[in-house]
Amino acid sequence: MSSKPAEGAPDDGKVDGTFHSPEWHAARVKELMAPRMTWEEYKGKEKEKEREEERKRQEQEELEVEYLKQVAADRERKLNKARESSGGSRRHRRHRRHRRRDDDGGVREERGSGGGGRHRHR
Repeated sequence: MSSKPAEGAPDDGKVDGTFHSPEWHAARVKELMAPRMTWEEYKGKEKEKEREEERKRQEQEELEVEYLKQVAADRERKLNKARESSGGSRRHRRHRRHRRRDDDGGVREERGSGGGGRHRHR
Protein backbone atom coordinates (compact mmCIF):
# COMPACT_ATOMS: atom_id res chain seq x y z
CA MET A 1 0.00 0.00 0.00
CA SER A 2 1.75 3.09 -1.18
CA SER A 3 0.80 6.46 0.08
CA LYS A 4 1.34 9.69 -1.74
CA PRO A 5 1.78 12.91 0.17
CA ALA A 6 -1.10 15.35 -0.10
CA GLU A 7 -0.77 18.19 -2.57
CA GLY A 8 1.22 21.03 -1.13
CA ALA A 9 2.47 18.88 1.76
CA PRO A 10 6.22 18.38 2.04
CA ASP A 11 7.43 14.86 1.26
CA ASP A 12 9.12 13.87 4.48
CA GLY A 13 9.03 10.14 3.76
CA LYS A 14 6.38 9.41 6.40
CA VAL A 15 3.04 7.75 5.68
CA ASP A 16 0.00 10.03 5.88
CA GLY A 17 -2.24 8.25 8.39
CA THR A 18 -5.13 10.70 8.43
CA PHE A 19 -8.55 9.71 7.22
CA HIS A 20 -9.67 13.24 6.37
CA SER A 21 -9.32 15.09 3.11
CA PRO A 22 -7.03 18.07 2.73
CA GLU A 23 -10.14 20.27 2.41
CA TRP A 24 -11.33 19.06 5.81
CA HIS A 25 -7.93 19.84 7.35
CA ALA A 26 -7.96 23.33 5.84
CA ALA A 27 -11.44 24.01 7.23
CA ARG A 28 -10.40 22.67 10.64
CA VAL A 29 -7.31 24.91 10.78
CA LYS A 30 -9.41 27.89 9.74
CA GLU A 31 -11.93 27.06 12.48
CA LEU A 32 -9.19 26.77 15.10
CA MET A 33 -7.64 30.08 14.05
CA ALA A 34 -10.94 32.00 14.22
CA PRO A 35 -11.30 34.29 17.25
CA ARG A 36 -13.09 32.67 20.15
CA MET A 37 -14.98 34.00 23.11
CA THR A 38 -12.94 34.69 26.26
CA TRP A 39 -13.73 32.98 29.56
CA GLU A 40 -15.15 36.21 30.98
CA GLU A 41 -17.42 36.67 27.95
CA TYR A 42 -18.58 33.07 28.28
CA LYS A 43 -19.35 33.48 32.00
CA GLY A 44 -21.26 36.70 31.26
CA LYS A 45 -23.37 34.98 28.60
CA GLU A 46 -24.10 32.06 30.94
CA LYS A 47 -25.19 34.44 33.71
CA GLU A 48 -27.46 36.24 31.25
CA LYS A 49 -28.99 32.90 30.21
CA GLU A 50 -29.57 31.99 33.87
CA ARG A 51 -31.24 35.36 34.53
CA GLU A 52 -33.51 34.89 31.51
CA GLU A 53 -34.46 31.36 32.62
CA GLU A 54 -35.19 32.62 36.15
CA ARG A 55 -37.38 35.41 34.75
CA LYS A 56 -39.33 32.89 32.64
CA ARG A 57 -39.72 30.58 35.65
CA GLN A 58 -41.03 33.47 37.76
CA GLU A 59 -43.53 34.43 35.04
CA GLN A 60 -44.70 30.82 34.81
CA GLU A 61 -45.17 30.61 38.58
CA GLU A 62 -47.16 33.86 38.58
CA LEU A 63 -49.40 32.53 35.80
CA GLU A 64 -49.95 29.28 37.71
CA VAL A 65 -50.86 31.16 40.90
CA GLU A 66 -53.28 33.39 38.99
CA TYR A 67 -54.85 30.34 37.33
CA LEU A 68 -55.29 28.57 40.67
CA LYS A 69 -56.91 31.68 42.15
CA GLN A 70 -59.30 31.84 39.21
CA VAL A 71 -60.18 28.15 39.53
CA ALA A 72 -60.78 28.53 43.28
CA ALA A 73 -63.00 31.58 42.69
CA ASP A 74 -65.02 29.74 40.01
CA ARG A 75 -65.42 26.75 42.30
CA GLU A 76 -66.57 28.93 45.18
CA ARG A 77 -69.02 30.79 42.92
CA LYS A 78 -70.49 27.51 41.66
CA LEU A 79 -70.74 26.11 45.20
CA ASN A 80 -72.50 29.26 46.42
CA LYS A 81 -74.88 29.13 43.47
CA ALA A 82 -75.70 25.49 44.25
CA ARG A 83 -76.24 26.31 47.94
CA GLU A 84 -78.58 29.17 47.10
CA SER A 85 -80.62 27.18 44.60
CA SER A 86 -81.11 24.13 46.85
CA GLY A 87 -83.85 25.59 49.02
CA GLY A 88 -86.12 22.51 49.08
CA SER A 89 -86.49 20.04 51.88
CA ARG A 90 -84.58 16.82 51.94
CA ARG A 91 -87.65 14.78 51.07
CA HIS A 92 -88.35 17.03 48.12
CA ARG A 93 -84.85 16.54 46.75
CA ARG A 94 -85.08 12.77 47.17
CA HIS A 95 -88.48 12.76 45.52
CA ARG A 96 -87.22 14.84 42.59
CA ARG A 97 -84.58 12.23 41.90
CA HIS A 98 -87.25 9.70 40.90
CA ARG A 99 -88.75 11.79 38.10
CA ARG A 100 -88.58 10.33 34.62
CA ARG A 101 -89.25 11.80 31.21
CA ASP A 102 -92.08 10.56 28.97
CA ASP A 103 -91.53 9.78 25.32
CA ASP A 104 -93.25 13.06 24.40
CA GLY A 105 -90.85 15.08 26.57
CA GLY A 106 -93.14 15.64 29.53
CA VAL A 107 -92.20 14.86 33.10
CA ARG A 108 -94.13 12.17 34.90
CA GLU A 109 -93.84 11.11 38.48
CA GLU A 110 -92.86 7.55 39.07
CA ARG A 111 -93.21 6.07 42.50
CA GLY A 112 -91.92 2.71 43.42
CA SER A 113 -94.65 0.11 43.89
CA GLY A 114 -92.95 -2.46 45.98
CA GLY A 115 -90.02 -3.02 48.20
CA GLY A 116 -87.72 -0.68 46.25
CA GLY A 117 -87.68 2.14 48.79
CA ARG A 118 -86.59 2.27 52.40
CA HIS A 119 -89.89 3.52 53.77
CA ARG A 120 -93.50 2.66 53.15
CA HIS A 121 -95.64 5.38 51.69
CA ARG A 122 -99.11 5.70 53.28
